[in-house]
This record gives sequence, structure tokens and C-alpha cells, in this order.
Amino acid sequence: MTLPSCIPVALTAGGAAGMSLVQERSVGNAVDDTSIWTKIKNDLFQNDKNNSFSNVHVKVSEGRVLLSGTVPTHEAKMEAVKRAWEHAGVKEVINDISVEVPTGKLDIGSYSHDTWITTQARAKILLNKDIRSVNYTIDTRNGVVHIMGVAQSQKELDLITNIIREISGVTKVLNYARLKNSPLRNATAPQN
Repeated sequence: MTLPSCIPVALTAGGAAGMSLVQERSVGNAVDDTSIWTKIKNDLFQNDKNNSFSNVHVKVSEGRVLLSGTVPTHEAKMEAVKRAWEHAGVKEVINDISVEVPTGKLDIGSYSHDTWITTQARAKILLNKDIRSVNYTIDTRNGVVHIMGVAQSQKELDLITNIIREISGVTKVLNYARLKNSPLRNATAPQN
């Protein structure tokens, strides 16, 4: 019974290791990030009271966890952050979760527009020869674009931010990428 649940994690970890061969992250960091992501997502799913965490999105880069999306209460927001910090290997939790009272309506238009923005951003940075696009993850929620990853230089980081700002419908760009040579990339997690 436990074997099928391990297969997606193993395949995801294998994919992470393969991708890390062309990324700035090491194979170990990529596998660790995948493990952290899996544990946080599973924890939120297992402890989701009243569907509070269904719109929480998790991104992990070098042990840095970005939580975005929406929850119905401030308590749920704090609970999501607390749960993220509880996992080994987490060095930082960036809390960009918004509190929004659910309307009961599925907003397909907003979701579609966010998906369109993310697709446009990924395409534009992929096609730009001055950007090593494989080092970045991009996520959009309500017109706010979140960037995570490792930048080759400040020039590359500024270029990505400016390209994304020009996309129609982008209301804000939150750039959480780190420079390749930043000493913060090797910072260790705080001890409990």
C-alpha cells in the first residue's frame, strides 16, 4: 500500500536531479527541495480543516519556502507558515498568503488570466538569450507574479523583473530570487 505513494516522490526526485544538472542548484539541493515541497504539501493536505489550505501554493528553492495563494482566516495563514517551518531543511519561509473570505464561486477568469501571465513570463524569459531561464520558477496569483530561483547576476535579475512587469495584467512582481554568489544561499536553517 505504501509503494504507490512513494513512486511519484521517487519520479519527482529523479526529475529534480535531472533538472539540477543544468541549474545553479546542486543535485542534492534539488532533491532536498523536492522532499521539502512534498512534505509540506502532504502536511497541509493531511491537516486541512474546512478546506482552508486548498489554495495555498508552495515553491521551494534551496530550502527557501514560498507560500502564496489564499486562506479564509488569519489563523489558517499562521498555521500554514507554522507547518512549513516544522520540516527539516527549511531555511526560510516567505509568507505571501492572502486572507480572503471564500465566495463559494470558482473564478475561472482569474485563474485563466493568472495562467496566461505565467505562460507569457516563462516564454519571454525562455526566449531571452541573456537569461538562464532554467534557474527560475514563476507563479502568478491574482496578477501578482512570484519569482524564485538563482540569478547569474543583478543585471539578469533586473531584466527578468522588467520583462515580467511589461506583461499585460501584471499588478506586482515579487522577486525572491537570490544572486548566484550570495552568501545567503549557503545560510543554514535556524535551530529550534
